[in-house]
Amino acid sequence: MSTAVTEFCHERIGIHYIPPGEMFETPFSPVLDRFEDGAGRELIRLGHPAVDAYLELVAARARPSTLLAQAYDLKVFFSVVDVDPVEVVGSDVLAFITAQRQPRVAGNVVRIEDGEQGLSARTIKRRLATVTGFYDYLVVRGDVAANPVPAGWRPGAAGNALSGVSR
Repeated sequence: MSTAVTEFCHERIGIHYIPPGEMFETPFSPVLDRFEDGAGRELIRLGHPAVDAYLELVAARARPSTLLAQAYDLKVFFSVVDVDPVEVVGSDVLAFITAQRQPRVAGNVVRIEDGEQGLSARTIKRRLATVTGFYDYLVVRGDVAANPVPAGWRPGAAGNALSGVSR
């Protein structure tokens, strides 16, 4: 494409021309897509091969409600973290936990159970359990070397850092 055409596209109509072979990668942006396979079994995809493979495993082993809950938890996690799933590190997980404890609305909405803002510790623990299971799966597959959820923060771990948080 000529320089004049490229400049016209950019200046006049806001289109950025990217020559073939110079395509850029777009970050993973999870979109929850529900559908049935040929056998009538519900499947859910989020749009990343590793995440979708994990959700297929969950679909084969768990109830549909568990599949939907885990898919939603992973969607929330990757929407907040905004990093490719195989590149997540411990600091990303800690940032996710911090984000989950932030007020959801104008700041005047509190939990009835304890009067604090942000999601309940129970919800955060469930989401961390899902993320932990996903990364344990990736470790077994050989996609990542270690689970980025810090060992002391994993649900069910002795001395869990969230164990003292009120429910």
